[in-house]
Amino acid sequence: MKKERTIKAKELDNRFDNGEDVSGYFDWAKARRLNQKPRRVTPSDVPCRKPR
Repeated sequence: MKKERTIKAKELDNRFDNGEDVSGYFDWAKARRLNQKPRRVTPSDVPCRKPR
């Protein structure tokens, strides 16, 4: 099991502003987009690859 990394918001902001990688502080498995309904993707929604 991966150990959770915690950091205060002020320090996270400073690290982000300095260009550091802060992705280790987020749990991407639980990430979701707020206020957006999930939508179904059909084969017609996916662009086809053009032959060269």
